[in-house]
Amino acid sequence: MLNGSIDNEEEAVARTTVLVAEASIKITAVDSSAGYVELTNNSDKEQNLNSWSLQTGDKKFVFPLDTIVSPWVSIKIPFRVIGLNNLNIKEIVLAYPDGEVASGANLQNNDNLLKIADLRKRLAKMRQQLAAENSLTTEEPETLTAKPSNVIVLAKELSWFQKIKNAIFK
Repeated sequence: MLNGSIDNEEEAVARTTVLVAEASIKITAVDSSAGYVELTNNSDKEQNLNSWSLQTGDKKFVFPLDTIVSPWVSIKIPFRVIGLNNLNIKEIVLAYPDGEVASGANLQNNDNLLKIADLRKRLAKMRQQLAAENSLTTEEPETLTAKPSNVIVLAKELSWFQKIKNAIFK
C-alpha cells in the first residue's frame, strides 16, 4: 500500500499486488561467425532486463530502461549493438543489476563454433547447387521418377495411433 498527501490538502491511497518471480532468462546461443548473442526467456512472465548487463573481458553492455523480453521468446543481440567486435572472445556473461552472474557461455571451444559455421556455409552452398541442378533438369519424366542409387530417404516410424488414424482417414 502507498499512502500520500499533497500539502495536507489532498490524500490518496494506492494498493497493488507485486509478484516477485525468479528470473529465467539465459544465454542460449552465441554465434561468433554470425556475430550475435541469443537470450531466451524460459518463463510464462515477461522479463525486464533494465540494468542487467552482458559482459566479456573488459567490455560491458548495460541494457537500457524497460528492455522487456516477452514470455517464451528468444532475442538475438548483434555483437555490434553491444560493442563486441572481437570474435575471439573466451566467455560472455549475462549479469543481474548487482553484478551477480545469471547465465554464461564459455567459448573456449571456439574452434567447434568455427567448424559449425563452416559446415553451415557448405550446407547452404550444397542447397544452392541442388536447387540449380533441379531447375536445369530437362530429362524425360520416366528418368526423373527412377530413384537414384546414392539417395537415402529417412522416414520417421509412425506410432500405433498415427497408423490407426491414417487407416481411418485415408
